[in-house]
Amino acid sequence: MDEILKYWPFVLATVAAVLAWGDIKGELKVQKNSLENLQREFKADMARLEAKQDKYNHLQERTTRTEESLKSAHKRLNEVEERVHEYHH
Repeated sequence: MDEILKYWPFVLATVAAVLAWGDIKGELKVQKNSLENLQREFKADMARLEAKQDKYNHLQERTTRTEESLKSAHKRLNEVEERVHEYHH
């Protein structure tokens, strides 16, 4: 019996380690699931951000074309205005 009792602390330590390992594995699984959820949310946020960026880029392109067209229209109006002014003088 003394021989068995001699190893009893090691047996208890082993059992405690196995139980702790089970708890650790469970916590790791919870953390893994949390990280996977965050990763999915991040990807969804990035997709929404990319869509907004595409819309913004398209709007910028349209604004640039509109400004160029407006500049051209002003130039033509100035030319017409000069012709009218020359015609009346």
